[in-house]
Amino acid sequence: MTDKINILCFEDLAEHQQMLREIFADRANIKFFDDWDIDDPARVREITQFKPKFAIVDLLCAKTEDKPGYRVIRKIQETFQLPVVAWSVLFNDSPDGIRAQSRVEGMGVKPVHKVPGIKPSPDRFLEAAGF
Repeated sequence: MTDKINILCFEDLAEHQQMLREIFADRANIKFFDDWDIDDPARVREITQFKPKFAIVDLLCAKTEDKPGYRVIRKIQETFQLPVVAWSVLFNDSPDGIRAQSRVEGMGVKPVHKVPGIKPSPDRFLEAAGF
């Protein structure tokens, strides 16, 4: 058995956090943040000490319907130089969904479409992150 990898995750819905815990149960340790506060020095230290191999970022805050994930992705790339996977319900076939996907791809990030109630394979995230 290989060692578990550390994954950083910005996701505000408890049921989606639980879904990720379940699919990565024997493959990863996940540190979740349910807010998108990545500028706080204490948070930066906490992330640095955790030593994540990559990050999963939901673009959309379910509580406010804002899209703080784009800012968090840039900050993760600048501060931690980590591969990032964007996991979002925004990625669909609508014009807005196509724009959201193109935007993250333009940032060098792989998109993974979040379909509520359907558990994605952990390999989708690992492959998108380059593992």
